[in-house]
Amino acid sequence: MSLRYPRKLVSLAPTLQRGSKSRRSSVVKHFGRWSGHTAFPRWSMGTSQKDIAAANARDNSLFLGCILPHDTICTFHPLSLRERAGEREKFKSSDCAVWQYNNVRIHQAMSRISQCFEALSGQRKTALIPFVTAGDPQPSVTVPLMRAMVAAGADLLELGVPFSDPMADGPVIQRASERALAHHVNLLDVLGMVQAFRTRDTQTPVVLMGYLNPIEVMGYEAFAARAGDAGVDGVLVVDAPPEESRELVEILRAAGLDLVYLLAPTSTAERIAKIAEVASGFVYYVSVKGITGAGHLDVDQVAAKLMPIRRMTELPVGVGFGIKDAESAARIAQVADAVIVGSAIVERMERLADAPRRIPDAVCDFLSDLRAAIDGTLGS
Repeated sequence: MSLRYPRKLVSLAPTLQRGSKSRRSSVVKHFGRWSGHTAFPRWSMGTSQKDIAAANARDNSLFLGCILPHDTICTFHPLSLRERAGEREKFKSSDCAVWQYNNVRIHQAMSRISQCFEALSGQRKTALIPFVTAGDPQPSVTVPLMRAMVAAGADLLELGVPFSDPMADGPVIQRASERALAHHVNLLDVLGMVQAFRTRDTQTPVVLMGYLNPIEVMGYEAFAARAGDAGVDGVLVVDAPPEESRELVEILRAAGLDLVYLLAPTSTAERIAKIAEVASGFVYYVSVKGITGAGHLDVDQVAAKLMPIRRMTELPVGVGFGIKDAESAARIAQVADAVIVGSAIVERMERLADAPRRIPDAVCDFLSDLRAAIDGTLGS
């Protein structure tokens, strides 16, 4: 794996690389679970207190991190003996979190996704997350549409990677993938779209949603590096459960990418606990049994299912699948941290596939209604 450092870290890089695995403790590894976001390269995960203390003796403080689209840098400071060993405390400000564990204080800049949810929480607002398939109905539509959706009230963007066998997607999004694939849109093209979006927007988080095969074709490390460079903030890989993708999880974490996982109405307590342990950014709750765009949305059932999820994780919980209009969005906003809308948007795009220039306005009119309904201002 190619290691990359911010300029201020270059002098410490050789020291960090020399740490042997046998000397590593669980300090940083546990921190990753508590924080809900890990931005450490693999070589820094589990760096021992002895290594931290030695570096601090020379440099006053030890910085661990890698070049990330949101410039995440982690700082480790030993705690004074007067502070209780082994106690965890969490301190939050608008842009950072500080954690305390085993005589080591850990300061981490928050990811763009975490900052987004933190800001919305302070405003007592629910996030609106629209989904579109990259390259649908043609590649030139995607980047202008992403910008237009932000202007219409989207807080975070979910960008689908076209795939020939999208097992979790219903017919509407399947056809969107087919239209994009007809233009030969691939994963590298999608990353290029995110990079183009970032030339004007460095604040709005972008999560890629897709399947494992295109990532395997590109290579885990190559994908992680390119995604980080492009400005991707998180990844949801539908067919890569944590038990079967440990290498991918480590590499994505090393690149500072949040790992978003799905939970379903059928998820057991054991499964929820497992996802809560490895997820970061937010958790995506599938509100109905089945594929995207299917089923009847029962808000009371959703609310009941979110209760055990919230007991097991402090991460925001977004709800998607089955949200079709402003009314359903408003009801879900009362119980969720984010409202995720996909098929209803893609269906509107499909109707205008032969008139792509009209798509941004049509989608944004719909999103504006959703935003107003979520905020409780529709019709006022």
